[in-house]
Amino acid sequence: MKKIGILTYHNVQNEGALLQVISTYRALKRLFPNADVEVIDYTPLSTFVSLIRGRLSLRHIGRAIAYNRRHYLFKKCRENNLNLSRKCIVTNSYLHAIKSIKDQFDIIVVGSDEVWKIEKGKRARPFPNLYWLGEIGDTKKVAYAASANKTAYRENDDDKKSLIKKYLSSFDLLSVRDTHTIEMAEYSGVTNKIEKIPDPTFVLNFKPLDVKSKLRRIGLCLNKPMVGITLFDSEISCALYQYYSAKGYQVLGLSFYNEHCDFNMYDKLDPLEWASLISMLTVFVTNRFHGVIFSMKTDTPFYCIDETNNYGKYESKIERLLKDCNLYNDYYSVYDKDLHVGDVISRIDRIIDKHNTEQIKSFLDNNRNDGIQFLKKIGSL
Repeated sequence: MKKIGILTYHNVQNEGALLQVISTYRALKRLFPNADVEVIDYTPLSTFVSLIRGRLSLRHIGRAIAYNRRHYLFKKCRENNLNLSRKCIVTNSYLHAIKSIKDQFDIIVVGSDEVWKIEKGKRARPFPNLYWLGEIGDTKKVAYAASANKTAYRENDDDKKSLIKKYLSSFDLLSVRDTHTIEMAEYSGVTNKIEKIPDPTFVLNFKPLDVKSKLRRIGLCLNKPMVGITLFDSEISCALYQYYSAKGYQVLGLSFYNEHCDFNMYDKLDPLEWASLISMLTVFVTNRFHGVIFSMKTDTPFYCIDETNNYGKYESKIERLLKDCNLYNDYYSVYDKDLHVGDVISRIDRIIDKHNTEQIKSFLDNNRNDGIQFLKKIGSL
């Protein structure tokens, strides 16, 4: 019986991050029922410290309490839906991390998510780290929709480029989630075949959970239409709240605290419940990549407001996703100064009235098939 390890982001308070590893885990269990599949419980020390700081914040006691409630929801979701390795690896030492998993698995699948993003700053993950793997004995190495999202790879010095080439060239199967990561690999001298593969959540056979009783306890009226919002921009959030409240909608803040809403769901739902709530919304206004994907999967009208300003000349992952689906008209960047809030609301109303279901269904089917076909190749390793 082969032992397969999954190495990705799982210990973070982000719905999309946890949903993508649940998707990968379930897909591997379904495709290889006789294999022993587990998620390697690895967290860089810098990431772990950031998580602890959020839980112990004394500057905003109320938010710290909510953060801890959210932490518990995510922890239970991981425990209930993943087979985590017994050994927990928390370190910034690349060599220590490699030693911890060497010769422990027949196959290690790295990804998805931004595992190859190279950051700067005191709280950044060190480079290299375990997500790049390296000398791990006879273990086969697979990169599954890995991403270096936002990495300014042209600023890498020759030593860093050489290490990227060394690590990525050692993978037996190499796939990434975006063109940006392909460009980084090629710029660093990687000549292996690199496949562009959709995010693992496209492969997930998702059936929304019944969260109605929980929503009623929170105070929602399920007979009234609901607008979900995940936005940082206070001006847009306020305008959306005032407009849709006046029309009789309930406005829900998802994923993080939003002062302009009727109900904050930030610390009320685990990731699978979050995705299930999306299926009940009249429309979802989101700045999240996986918010868009689960709107598609649940046939929920959505409008994307991209708030990321650190892509520079690079295309954002949400922008690329909507272009691939020919839904770029459902996209707005807050840095587009030619479009005003009133225009955004008009576009959202049009999306509610005319939602392109068939176009999205075809896109989902194609992406799901591409992901499954790639994962099947693991069986030949």
